[in-house]
Order: sequence, then structure tokens, then C-alpha cells
Amino acid sequence: MNAIDRQILEFCRDGFRRLKPLIGPIASGTVYRHARRLGALGWLRKEGALYCTTDAGLRELNGVNSFQPPDPLVALYPPLAQVPTAVHRALIALILAATAARHHEVRSDRHPFFVLFGATLRWKSSAGRFLCHALGLDPATHVVDCGIETGKSLSFRRDGTGAIVSRRALLDAPLLVLDEFLTADAPVRDALAIFLSGRLVMPVENETLTVRPVPVLTLNPRLKDTLEGRLGLSAPLIRRAILVDLDAVPMPDLAAVGEVAVEAARTYPPIGLASPAADGGAFHDAIVQLTRAILVPAAHPRVDVEIVVNLVTGMTAFIPNPVPAIAYVGQALGILAETLGWARSGWREAVTQFEQGRKAPTAGTSAVARRVPSETQSDDGSTAPGPTTSVSLAVPPPPPRRRTSVPELDLSEELRARLIWFAMETQQDIDVALTTLLDFYLEWREANATIDTLAAILRLGVELERLEIDGDTLHAYLQTLEALQKEGCEFDDVPEALRLITHLQALPFAWT
Repeated sequence: MNAIDRQILEFCRDGFRRLKPLIGPIASGTVYRHARRLGALGWLRKEGALYCTTDAGLRELNGVNSFQPPDPLVALYPPLAQVPTAVHRALIALILAATAARHHEVRSDRHPFFVLFGATLRWKSSAGRFLCHALGLDPATHVVDCGIETGKSLSFRRDGTGAIVSRRALLDAPLLVLDEFLTADAPVRDALAIFLSGRLVMPVENETLTVRPVPVLTLNPRLKDTLEGRLGLSAPLIRRAILVDLDAVPMPDLAAVGEVAVEAARTYPPIGLASPAADGGAFHDAIVQLTRAILVPAAHPRVDVEIVVNLVTGMTAFIPNPVPAIAYVGQALGILAETLGWARSGWREAVTQFEQGRKAPTAGTSAVARRVPSETQSDDGSTAPGPTTSVSLAVPPPPPRRRTSVPELDLSEELRARLIWFAMETQQDIDVALTTLLDFYLEWREANATIDTLAAILRLGVELERLEIDGDTLHAYLQTLEALQKEGCEFDDVPEALRLITHLQALPFAWT
């Protein structure tokens, strides 16, 4: 079973569904070809245009999942295992990481807020109540019905002289759930700007206001054509948020299981917010590369990578080792991105490779840095290869990111300018950027591929006027090209051959 098989089986595990939502991140021909194969194996059942994972398919999924290590956050806070879907668990994990980062003031800005949107019975408000219990808060106080708030009641009020006469205790809480956000009237939504800015300290007239809670918005989306219109949020605000479309998530019978997790959280001791064990900023470049491996290019402007770095820092409060913490955040981010159609095909493999060390990050080095033999020092002071391999995760003082000085090489001015552009474009040190490119080339060479192969793919894209090419289409193209070349022909000869065949068909005698 490969990643696409697993994605289809997971998507259809809770009942008959159309496969159309999977098309986009995965090519349509690939989706249905894999679905046919799964049907032949008896793992997927088809009725009309709908598909459902069979019991045999579920056993295969469980067999795959049984080899995965236990979820460290579930081990730390067992009620999380009762949350009804993997999407909700991923969302809650990221909110807890954001809460730890904001509570310990790891930085002054780029703190995210979260938006849960979908129709009724999508476990939106219940997720807010679960989080309140997990953090030891009273849901009656910290889950706020936006429709009944007025003016600046969520923050502070002034008297006629301008003095603050009341200050909402919510400003000092670790979490604020803004339920039914779109029902708030205009003055209330204006007042909520201080919560959604992503900054810890906000200037308010001649004073400053510290905003401690992580905002969680729940809403029923509007029937609009754009994401901004559906959520009632501007594009800059969306970039500061972590979104999840719960309408894209298969839901169990919430009437039967919806309150199980909330009750488990209510009766279990609250989770502690320990201080983060590492600074995600030390692994900035690796986090950027992993995030780009998870998200489709069109989603890059929608997600502020600095927010992901902040979430990694917060996650180390629960998973102290930075590499598993980065992978955990990446996994959760990918799960949420799938609901929006923002996830790349194969993103799970990218996260797995990252965590297993094939692309392990080090501070200030390429995310595809190779493992090198460790060295041991002999009695005479010389070094010799040791028996194991390792990648250092030590955190030296990082060089300024975006440093554009070029190594001492005899380069033309044109190439020097291009290298400086590349550093600015990728927001990496020149040494890191060049190391990444060289490592990429070495990986291709080890796989019996070369730069000529990459150039051929790019030429093919230009010839076909395509930005993306399905793997099967590319394979068929290359097979056809090989067959033509054996006859001394190219694709350019095909139109002429077809024209000639048209003339030959008019002949009064047989021809070959």
C-alpha cells in the first residue's frame, strides 16, 4: 500500500464518498486508477459514483497504523485520544503549541489564531469546550458567543474621561474561543482586532495592552466565491491564521460520541504549559523547506512560515526534541491543509523522511544535509572515522539570515548577481543555498538521474505548455518518444505522417 492508496482508504473509511475532493493535490487519472486497483483487492467498494473502504481495507489501514509510534501528545494528555477525528486532534495539538508559545512569550509577534469553519454538527464549539477543560478553564467564561457581545465588551471599557474602568479577564487567559464569529456586529468585530493581530502587546491610544489568549474562531461560512468572503476575514488576517475546513472531514455520529472527549477532558487534570525546550528559529531554514514540501505553491502566500516556526517552538514544550517536534507540527499542518486542498501529494512521505533523518535539520545548515561519518581522535591526535553516523543538532549562534556575501570565488559579475538574487529569493545564507543545490544534484546522481534529466523535464513542460505533468502521462510520453526515435523520428514528424496517411487512404489500392 502506498501513500495514495492510504489516502483514498482513509478518505472513504467512514462511509460512501465521492473521490472528487481528492482531485487537485492528486491527478484525477491517478485517483481513479488507484481506486480501481483497491477495488480489485477488495479494499474499496464502489456503488455508482461513491466509494467506501471495506472491512478488509480497514484491516489494512490498521495494520499500517499499528507500526506507527504512539502519539506523544496523547500519551501526555489521554483525553486527546477520544477526540472524534484525526483532523480535530491535529488542530487541538497546534492550538496547545500556540498556547505554550504565547504563554511563555517566546517572541513579541507572529502568534497565530485559529479558524474552525463548517456547517453545524462539525464539532466546532465542542472543540472549544474540550480545549478549555484541557487548559483548566471554565467553558462558560472562555467560550464567548459573539452574537451577544456589544462594543468593546471583550476587551475593556472607558469612562467619560478616557480612563479604563473595566478590563475583561479574558485578556489574561491562555485561550479565548470566539464562537459564531460571523454573528458579531461591526463594533464587536472591530474590537476583536487586538486579538487577531498576532502581537503580544498592542498600543491602545496612550497605553499598551498585553493580549495573552490564543484566539480560536468558530463560524458557519458564508456562501461566497472567495475564501475571504466565506470567512469574513481579509487576506492579511487569513495569513496570520491556521484554518481548517470541517465540511471536508468525514464525521462520525456525534450524537453518540460527540461528548465523550469533552467529558474525558472535564474529568482529567489539565495539561501543563511547560516552558519550550528549544527555539524553532534555530531551525528556520529546515522548517521553511519542510513547510514548502507539505503545501502546494499556491498556498505559500496563505501561510506565514514564521507562524509555523512559532508553533514548533511551542510544540517543544510537549516534545522537547526539536526534530520530532518539527515533524509533529508538519504532520498536523498537512492534515489541516488537506481539508483546504492545500496539501501536496506525497507530503506525508516528506514528513516521514524528515523525521527519520534523511533530511534532518541542523541550525544554519541545509535541510538536506548528508549524514557524515563521525570522527574519533586517536592517541597521536589524528582523526579516524568512527563506527556510527550522525548529524549534529547543536545550536551555534546562527548567522544573519539573508546574508548575501558571496564566497571568495572568481565569479563573473552576472553570476555573482544571480547568486545574491537566489539568496534573497530563498531567504537563506549563500552557503546554505549552494549546499542545498549541491546536495540535490548528488541525490539525483545517486538515483541515476542527472541535470540533463531535469532540463529535459523542463523542456517537456515548455513544449506541452504545462506547469504540472502527471507521472503516468510523462511515462507514456517518454515511451512514445523512445519508439519514435528507434525509427529515426521525433514528435515533430507525427503531424506530417498523419497528413501523409490522409493522402494514402485515398489511393485505390492497399498500402502499408
